[in-house]
Amino acid sequence: MNGLPNPSHSRAVLIGTSRFTKLPQLPAVRNNLSGLADLLRDDRILGLPAKHCVVIEDPVTSDDMLDPILDAAHEATDTLVVYYAGHGLPDLKSGELHLALVGSDRQRMYTAVFYGNVRDALLESQADRRVVMLDCCYSGRALRFMGGDRASAVVDQASAEGTYVMTATAENKEALAEPGEVYTAFTAELLATLHDGIPGRGKLLDMDTIFNHIRGNMRAKSRPIPQKSDRNTAGQLTLVRNQARRWTLGRNRARRKRHSMPPPMEAQPFEADGKARESADRRAREEQARQEREGTNRRAREEQARQEREGAIRRAREEQARQEREGAIRRAREEQARQEREGAIRRAREEQARQEREGADRRVREEQARRAREDERQELGMEARRALEFLETIERLRAGPPGAGKPAGPLEL
Repeated sequence: MNGLPNPSHSRAVLIGTSRFTKLPQLPAVRNNLSGLADLLRDDRILGLPAKHCVVIEDPVTSDDMLDPILDAAHEATDTLVVYYAGHGLPDLKSGELHLALVGSDRQRMYTAVFYGNVRDALLESQADRRVVMLDCCYSGRALRFMGGDRASAVVDQASAEGTYVMTATAENKEALAEPGEVYTAFTAELLATLHDGIPGRGKLLDMDTIFNHIRGNMRAKSRPIPQKSDRNTAGQLTLVRNQARRWTLGRNRARRKRHSMPPPMEAQPFEADGKARESADRRAREEQARQEREGTNRRAREEQARQEREGAIRRAREEQARQEREGAIRRAREEQARQEREGAIRRAREEQARQEREGADRRVREEQARRAREDERQELGMEARRALEFLETIERLRAGPPGAGKPAGPLEL
């Protein structure tokens, strides 16, 4: 398509993560979002309505990132633009690209958003033009998992059929912006190209023209070289008006006006010209006031949306902290109950063992007493038998031998 995108049928989703809990901070990303949103909403460049250009700042969950993309993909029928700035995390095993969230961790890929999910959302769209701009980096360790040409491997991984993809770099650089710079390196060139245009080009800029201009400027500044991938001649699709063309035409008109011959004095309607100038000045002031009001309203809406997002994030964190506290209390109670159960079981077992030991001791003592009684009875019986035998012996001795008479006197022993 060679015409300018229809703003009513086009959508843009600008996503950026500037603050992280486990990764280096990227404060320039916040400026990237506001700068790019202002340019895409500018009537002189593309003119997207504010509601068609959604800004997602510091997404916390994958839903925060993917839901707006999917919504825009379903709504767009002309052009769909998806922009991400932040940390790019390649999976250390598969090398697949992940986009970092606020709480993403390099060692836990599930804490980031798999780019394949973004690609699937793009494939859901019926838009004629699909543009993806990724201002994120890849480490050298990740590139070792990609075969063939390293740059094309990264870009091919991110591309989807019918989509134009621009990436900030395919090199192993972690820093996206030099210290003190307002924007990240790639986005700074993108914003300058959209704002200033490209001299010597037509009134509309296509994707390849924009990319080649950015690539040339990055190469001249010895910065990481951007990469791109396009399918089905997507590079010829126009995206914005060329601002350099507008400035050139304005200068040409001013030059022609300076060199043109003025009309004869008698033919100059001074009064009419003065009223026309006053009317033009009034309209200019009204237009300026209108733009300032719209800018104020837009900034107020953006501030309100930012506060709502921050409030939602804060409430989500508070809810998460509350759930964590409740979970900790619940686990502490469960642990206490478990310990009490185990203590009760242990005490019951100890009591049972004690009772068993006492019963065994009691039975041993009873058995010993019984045996002692039996031994005593046996001893008494033996003594009784010996006494009886002794008495019998005495009686026999006193009686004498059989047939003998009764002894004359007592038996002397």
